[in-house]
Amino acid sequence: MGGTKIEGIAIDEAGVERQRLRVATPKGDYAAIVQAIAGVVGEIEKTLGQQASVGVGIPGQSRPPRVS
Repeated sequence: MGGTKIEGIAIDEAGVERQRLRVATPKGDYAAIVQAIAGVVGEIEKTLGQQASVGVGIPGQSRPPRVS
C-alpha cells in the first residue's frame, strides 16, 4: 500500500506469482482505503478460489538516529 496504489500479489508455496491486482489508493478517506485493501484481497481470493493469508507493506522513511 502506498500513496498512489494498493497492490495485491498471490504467491504460492513455491514462491511463484499466481495473481496480481492493482488499484488506485483513495485519497484522504481511511474507510475507503480499508475497503480498497479488502476489495483487492477479496478479488484475488475469488479468482484463485481459495482463502489467503495477508501481509501488508507500507513504504516510508526511517527517521535517522539523533546524534548528540
